[in-house]
Amino acid sequence: MRRKNRGLKHHQRPVLLQTLLLSNGLFALAAAGAWNAIAPVVGDPLRWATSRAMAAQPGLLDYPFNLLWLLPVAGAAIAWIAARAGRAGMARWFAAAPMLFIGLIVVWYYFAPPDWR
Repeated sequence: MRRKNRGLKHHQRPVLLQTLLLSNGLFALAAAGAWNAIAPVVGDPLRWATSRAMAAQPGLLDYPFNLLWLLPVAGAAIAWIAARAGRAGMARWFAAAPMLFIGLIVVWYYFAPPDWR
């Protein structure tokens, strides 16, 4: 039996996808606009993961700082395009991947034994 229209329908409300897109956007805005507020939490893990020093007030395009806003923006953009193309699973994956990646770095830094770093 063949399934029809596996993608998103216009009358459906993809709450999970909308939530992921919103969280990506909010995180990117927080990284770009309120760096001093999130620096104590994500600054050291990002410095550890990339082996690059980061200034106290990094520029918007400075590596590795640009990963904090560029990955969520790119993931949300690709997810939006995939959702419009009817690829719901792909859209959810691209919307979740940046937050999972950044979250994994932060969780590994704070909760893994120091020997593992």
